[in-house]
Amino acid sequence: MTTPGGHNGSILALAISPNGKILASGSEDTTIKLWNLPEGTLIKMLETHNEVAALAISPDGKLLASGVGNNIMLWSFPEGNLIRTLRGSWIEYVDISPNGKLLVSRGRTEDRYVTITLWSLPEGDRIKMIKGDYLAISPDGTLLVTGGTDKTIKLWNLPEGTFNKCLFDLQAIPASAKETTYQQTDIYGQVITYTLPCGSPIPPGAVCTSNCVPGTYIAPPPKRSSSGGSYCTCNKVCTCIPVCQAHRLNHPDAIVRVMAEEILYLMGGREFKYMRWAADNAKPALQSRIFDLIARIRQGEKPNPSCWPSADECSQRLAHPDEIIRIMAAQMLNLHNARGLPLCTDIQGQVTHWLNEAAQRPWFVRYNVKNTIAQSHPLSRA
Repeated sequence: MTTPGGHNGSILALAISPNGKILASGSEDTTIKLWNLPEGTLIKMLETHNEVAALAISPDGKLLASGVGNNIMLWSFPEGNLIRTLRGSWIEYVDISPNGKLLVSRGRTEDRYVTITLWSLPEGDRIKMIKGDYLAISPDGTLLVTGGTDKTIKLWNLPEGTFNKCLFDLQAIPASAKETTYQQTDIYGQVITYTLPCGSPIPPGAVCTSNCVPGTYIAPPPKRSSSGGSYCTCNKVCTCIPVCQAHRLNHPDAIVRVMAEEILYLMGGREFKYMRWAADNAKPALQSRIFDLIARIRQGEKPNPSCWPSADECSQRLAHPDEIIRIMAAQMLNLHNARGLPLCTDIQGQVTHWLNEAAQRPWFVRYNVKNTIAQSHPLSRA
């Protein structure tokens, strides 16, 4: 039964303009309707291609964002002209930051995996994808808060979407809790476990992600330590996740696999300790590949520029949701640049940004790129 002047299906989303004069309603009947308030008369109806599950109006009242199936449709408001459509996963929620420059969406993939995505406004460029089920934006628009089934509350810096810290209750951690075990299954099916006492050095290729004060790590190590590496500043509990490049040797993306292999050759004999650590935390097939690379390096094999993905292929991965892949792409582009391939200003800026980000990570190794290029020579691979 149709309500006169209403929708032909269930109402799934509502939003009120900042001045309180217009209501937007979204329905499973694939329409968005705009209504005068408080009169309640219909102003306009917008046609979409799927049910409308989410609505948000920008703080300046000039933009309407709607979650429509797998897309986010952006409309001029209140005129109702379609500006652009953003492709995402099944959209369940949208919100716009207080300054109107950032759109945040929550979507669900076909396998029911939930992601939170940051988009620039008005351009509609995808900035970052974040794991999380629920979210909130701070009133000043500088922080995103996420929470979900992993039982953690995380803070992210906006608009860049960089991790800030996990929230936790110090008093809730018993004094006897000197260590904890963290276990994660990655996209390759590898189950990786860490059990670390508080104050332990961060293992190569790992970062603390929970119960750390503040953020994820500190560098250089505290003066009380004579050893190298970064240290977790956690209170009683330290949980770590390995984020090494070696595990990308089995990545579904062939370009990522090549980047991982070439960067491991680039690391050379200096980083056998890191590579052995990666092998110890890998399944037999990947473990065999890593040890094979170590053997080849010992025999003198070096990076092979003829195997490198093109600058365009690497550039396409500078916005990859996996931070490690973004940094790997920046490393490869830096190598291309050292070989004399000029990069446009925008790409060079992104490379510099990600290499600077990587320099803060305990697992990252900076290289003398030009010296490495001079010494490298093409070798055939089996």
